[in-house]
Amino acid sequence: LRQEYEAISIIIETSITSILGVSFILIFHSITALGLAYFIGSLSAFMYLNIKTFSQIFPFEPLNTSLIMYYLKKMIPFIGTAFLYFALLGSDTLMIQWLLGPDTLGYYHSGLKIMETFLIIPMLYAIALYPLITKYKDDRRYIENIIKNSSTLMQLIAFPMIGGALLLAEPILYFLFSEGFKDGLQSFQFLLIVGLISFFTILFQEVLLGKQHEKKVLFANGSGFFINIILNLILIPRFGIIGAAMASIVGRLVILALFTRLIIRHEKIQPFLIKDTARYLFYTGIMIASVLFLQQYTTHLFVNISVGIIIYATLLIITRDRIVLAVKNMFITHHPSASV
Repeated sequence: LRQEYEAISIIIETSITSILGVSFILIFHSITALGLAYFIGSLSAFMYLNIKTFSQIFPFEPLNTSLIMYYLKKMIPFIGTAFLYFALLGSDTLMIQWLLGPDTLGYYHSGLKIMETFLIIPMLYAIALYPLITKYKDDRRYIENIIKNSSTLMQLIAFPMIGGALLLAEPILYFLFSEGFKDGLQSFQFLLIVGLISFFTILFQEVLLGKQHEKKVLFANGSGFFINIILNLILIPRFGIIGAAMASIVGRLVILALFTRLIIRHEKIQPFLIKDTARYLFYTGIMIASVLFLQQYTTHLFVNISVGIIIYATLLIITRDRIVLAVKNMFITHHPSASV
């Protein structure tokens, strides 16, 4: 109920780490200095959270062993889910390192880091959404509204973002990492598709956890993880880092399919609205066509990105998109019996 504290701590940690990280690298030319920047950023966020929660934490209550064991038991599915999420990312890294070597791993990581940056949006949204789902989990009308509107919002953001990134993948990769990373271009494009799928797996996971489907979420993530491992063993030796990206696509599609099935079967809610999906795909298509036309006259990355954003936003405004009009009410704090 105080997630603004968490949001501010993330801003503090990210800002300090980024500023000091760049400064220390330029001054000391050492990855140890970069590690120090991470430490200072994390410590700053930790101190902020302690200051904000000191009065609520101290003095400690007398130790209640049975209560602690109860919460530890309840945490197991959440711990397993978090482990599998990071294991999905880490397994690709380890297997590429073992099968292809560190140089190839660097090419893969260049695209992976860009894709992970895109996922900050659904992650922060899902974090903010989780308390609302738990609070109103018995209000079916609200849960249906929030799932459908949240899914539509993710489509509104993800389709143009990932579509534009796919179109401009080469200049984006070269701008951020240099042309020396051209061997990672194709895997980056495949990883962008992973990112598109992840927009919805991240959202649906928080919805299902909030509705107390922890074990089912754990099973879905575990299924995707093991499929990813098996496909890595098959595809990496044959296709290299592109094979790893292809395995990630399949693994996350399995997770998304299982999450969607759970929402439809257990909550009786269809999370995707076909009309909205078709509309945002159409808008994205117009945006991409416009940027392709513009590239005949300029290939400047920021000009192309800016024009794409303007065209897409203009389409949303002139059609009076319902999500754009309603987004200010997405995180209502009163009892949300009225639809969003």
